[in-house]
Amino acid sequence: MTQDYAVILKQLPVCLIFKPVNTDTYGVSDEFRRQFEVTSTDCLAHFLFFNAFTGAAITGPDSPLVVAEQAQDLCQRVHIVVGTKRYTCIFRSSYAGDEQQHYLVIRVDIDDVQDMEARTVNSSLASHLSFSMLLSSISTQLINATFDQTDALIEQSLGSFGQFFNADRCYLFRFSADKRKMDNTHEWVAPGVVPYKDELQQIPLEQLPYFEAAIKADMVFKIDDVQTLPAEASLEKAEFEREGIRAVLCVAVYLNDDLFGFIGCDMLSNVHHWRHYEVRYLKLIGEMVSETLISVNNRRSLQLLQKELLEANKALEKQVNIDGLTGIANRRLFDMSLARDWSNAQFNRLPLSLMIIDVDFFKRYNDTYGHVSGDEALQKIAQAINATTRTQGGLTARYGGEEFAVILPSKTEQTCFVVAQHILEAVRSLNIAFSGNESLGVVTVSIGCASTTQKASETIPKLIKRADDALYQAKSSGRNQVSFATAKVRCPA
Repeated sequence: MTQDYAVILKQLPVCLIFKPVNTDTYGVSDEFRRQFEVTSTDCLAHFLFFNAFTGAAITGPDSPLVVAEQAQDLCQRVHIVVGTKRYTCIFRSSYAGDEQQHYLVIRVDIDDVQDMEARTVNSSLASHLSFSMLLSSISTQLINATFDQTDALIEQSLGSFGQFFNADRCYLFRFSADKRKMDNTHEWVAPGVVPYKDELQQIPLEQLPYFEAAIKADMVFKIDDVQTLPAEASLEKAEFEREGIRAVLCVAVYLNDDLFGFIGCDMLSNVHHWRHYEVRYLKLIGEMVSETLISVNNRRSLQLLQKELLEANKALEKQVNIDGLTGIANRRLFDMSLARDWSNAQFNRLPLSLMIIDVDFFKRYNDTYGHVSGDEALQKIAQAINATTRTQGGLTARYGGEEFAVILPSKTEQTCFVVAQHILEAVRSLNIAFSGNESLGVVTVSIGCASTTQKASETIPKLIKRADDALYQAKSSGRNQVSFATAKVRCPA
């Protein structure tokens, strides 16, 4: 007994489209009629097919029915529009039958259904309250957004609008400063929809003159059906068709009364009559995004200003506290540091040592080699002293002319003496030739040192005076040596 495959396929409890091979007559299963809510025998004639990724209509040889017949075991993702409903479906094609009957069988799995009539229901009070709550949530997040969170929250806001109104793509465009070009800075797309953000960069507005005029003059660009665009919008129509757009809504976004760009959304699988509340809600999203960008930009500007002020203060502090010739601390910074370290030493009963250093026969050196060479010598000596004392936590300063001073917090007289010896050796090791220094033939220094005592009468001026007296003693005793106010130690030549 021959089986009637058409009857069997019709009664199977799955959505099926089928037809005998080499015929043009399609049948559908009862389950297909039930899920797609159709009754006529030629129901497929009323179906419209769209590419699920681009939203473009697919007809003729690109129809999923034709493609399924040409390739066995093929899986396709398509949108089907029937009346006011849009179905997102997966088509899986195969062949079945025997030698007498051979059928093309397409199984249709429905992933999602969007009832376009339900859009009208969205004008209900409950829907408005729901969207108002959504806006409130978005607004709270945007208000508290940090600079790093802004991009993600804007795209999340676009997605919230898109999902609530069943849009396929929502985006934010920014105009260039001269308003001649635009960039797609943020974008949300529904599942399966092709994004265009990366492609839509540096787009000249002169390529879309009809759109440019509308968005700048009316602040709204609203097209229910791209096919109804006037002849003067041929460039816009071509671009929309390229992107698979069938309906589009855009609203201008302003920052501080300046046109920043626009926020918009697209419908790909069907035309759409944009309702007044949809325009209003998109405007609200645009205003929230605008306020967020203003707030973030203001905060960003404030941060940059604060950074610039800090850098300027550091530069000013350097100018005020650093000696211009040698690059080490100047007399001003020395005086402040000594006062601070003195107070700390007195409060915590810690030692404090001070050195005053003088370049030996420096006037003779200047007279012999000139002031340029003298300046170079001072620079080298300053860096040598600074490098030696830095490891001890000391501060090296230019005290005046060819004199330097070193503060050694928490260092005893014994440590001060050792550091001073290292300084003598470091300066001699520079090997700055000096014929006027008959003993060594190189530039040398003399050092006077003093350390604090626990006497109640001790003061900063007295400490400096003792170090200065020690320097005089070192110079009087032949130079190139270290001397303390209470004792003098000659450093071997």
